[in-house]
Amino acid sequence: MDGAQQVMIFLIEGVLPEGYFADHLRGLSVDMAVFRDLLRLRLPALSRHLETLQHDARDSATGAVYEPPLTNVFTMQWFLTLFCNCLPRAAVLRVWDLVFLEGSEVLLRTALAIWDGLQDRIMAVGSADEFYSIMGVLTREMLEFGLMDSNNLIKVRGSEGRHRGLPLPSS
Repeated sequence: MDGAQQVMIFLIEGVLPEGYFADHLRGLSVDMAVFRDLLRLRLPALSRHLETLQHDARDSATGAVYEPPLTNVFTMQWFLTLFCNCLPRAAVLRVWDLVFLEGSEVLLRTALAIWDGLQDRIMAVGSADEFYSIMGVLTREMLEFGLMDSNNLIKVRGSEGRHRGLPLPSS
């Protein structure tokens, strides 16, 4: 077994919550629920806006809501890929270093810092369809053009919890 495999095994078995990549994804499901709560606490205006977009997407005939929580689609991908699908390599490696040093809580804080950085552009959309469109663009911009400054992302993320713990302090 080479070093990269050993590191990945350690990450999955020793750092991330149990069941993160198992069939049931229980650990991931818990992190997603915790993240939604953190978003409500830390970025209440964004959280309310996303809930409104989700509510407005309900089927007018039946009243059924077919949209999952709007943050789930993107945040779940970020967690499962450890941010490889949305951040440039240098930023990903910095986040990974922090995951090894501080634990899986870093995933929550990093995702929160990303949503905070995207908040102004997301607040301008008026529907769930527009949200998905702009998030596709923003994800591409983050990955390809470094929309998120990794130094600022890490500074914001690092200042938000390592010494204070979760839940994160209010702005």
